[in-house]
Amino acid sequence: MNLQDKIAKAKTQHYEAEPIEVHVEVGGEDTVLTFLPIWGEDWNDIIAVHPARVGSETDAGVGYNTDAVASDYPLSAVTVDGADVEREQWQDLLSVLSGPDRTTIASTLYYLNKLLPAKKLVEAVGKAQKG
Repeated sequence: MNLQDKIAKAKTQHYEAEPIEVHVEVGGEDTVLTFLPIWGEDWNDIIAVHPARVGSETDAGVGYNTDAVASDYPLSAVTVDGADVEREQWQDLLSVLSGPDRTTIASTLYYLNKLLPAKKLVEAVGKAQKG
């Protein structure tokens, strides 16, 4: 497969990515958030402008402000109860979530944009080494 074919395949896979659902409690009701991965360049831009908060164990573990990254996550990659959400609504929603719900969102975004791509790299290298 040549480079252009690889790039085309990567784009197709990105646009066909399955969203990950996260259930949170809002006003005593189950609310379903879905997240898609974003392009690596966009992820790097977001985490670059949101350094880890001093004293935050969660931030220290990943190297960036997890709450700010969630707040600025591209809403084209987010739905709430199956519907698109506006930036002001998204920020209002985040402001009323519990600590555990916020941690779940942070973990999901980290998984989609850091762990899953790393796992795919390991798989690709292993596949290439097997021939």
